Amino acid sequence: MSSLLSAFLFSILADDSEKYITIVVFIHIIGFSLSLGPVSMLYVSEMMENITLVVITVWILTILVSTVS
Repeated sequence: MSSLLSAFLFSILADDSEKYITIVVFIHIIGFSLSLGPVSMLYVSEMMENITLVVITVWILTILVSTVS
């Protein structure tokens, strides 16, 4: 989350912010992949019976994060 916040701050404060935002988004993706992010989908799919609702929620939140940053 802090990487996305720093991408937001770079977009506001820096004049030439495209390369900084790209680097920060890659850091966010790497951090998500190395943490428990991918495990959460497996855990939720075992705990909930309606996996469709979970997948739709994850996709909507992913689209929201990608459009905001």
